[in-house]
Amino acid sequence: MKVSQALIIMLLILNLLATVYFGWCGMEFKSAAALNPEAQKALPAIITPELREQYFQQFQKAFNAADYDAIYKLFGPIARAQVSEEELAKELQKMTDWFHRVDKGTYTHSEWAGKQGLTDGYYLYYAVTFPPECQFGQKGILKISIGVEGREVQILGFFLNSV
Repeated sequence: MKVSQALIIMLLILNLLATVYFGWCGMEFKSAAALNPEAQKALPAIITPELREQYFQQFQKAFNAADYDAIYKLFGPIARAQVSEEELAKELQKMTDWFHRVDKGTYTHSEWAGKQGLTDGYYLYYAVTFPPECQFGQKGILKISIGVEGREVQILGFFLNSV
């Protein structure tokens, strides 16, 4: 299997982790466009710039240290119930081998994923850079999936890819 094919498979698995909660429960976010095409729901006040930066810093620190246990602990309880720490570590090891590390990251924007019950889903996007030894280029995107219900926020998954 070529490295690029393995990367695609691994990225699909990680993307699945980000959405597995909704599929597992037999529920899906209703698309934002289906609910109200004119509205782009802004991030709630609880998702402050400091919290967005904290999420990135925690991911970057753990990823760069290959501390897969720390990345697993960033997930909310719903996401952790869907994947074992060992399964996640196996996939993250592949990502570390391919990307090596995340050098820098800047929050760019958010996107409302939709609503499921009382939970609003959002994607937080970060433009990231990888080291020169990364075989897929030096620029990428980190997408962090979160669920917000009232004043509770939990991370549902991560998606990291090169652009």
